[in-house]
Amino acid sequence: MTFRQSGNDNSKDFDWIEILLNIGIPDGRHRIIATVLAPYLINVKNLEVSEAEKAIQSWTEKCERYEPIRGNISAFITRSCLNAYRLRKKPKDLDFLKVRHPTLYREIVSLASSYTMVE
Repeated sequence: MTFRQSGNDNSKDFDWIEILLNIGIPDGRHRIIATVLAPYLINVKNLEVSEAEKAIQSWTEKCERYEPIRGNISAFITRSCLNAYRLRKKPKDLDFLKVRHPTLYREIVSLASSYTMVE
């Protein structure tokens, strides 16, 4: 499956993240929250921090079907959203995941390939 992504901030270029928000993943959730979801929701979608926190919390509930998330996920979500806002971080792209976290990349691509977005 190929996901569209380019260097501009047009949300259409982040289809894979929109798909990710609609599916849960079994592993790498903290990494995805901090490097992809919080920066995307805050600095691409321009959500308020509280709205981004709610969206990410909803996403973590989808992840729970695989395995419960350990630790204080609410505090981690808040910290990730505030860092994304304060540092104006952009989300990491699929190429970053492919190189730095290949297992997570393969997992996301595998799960997302069976997902169909309705526009």
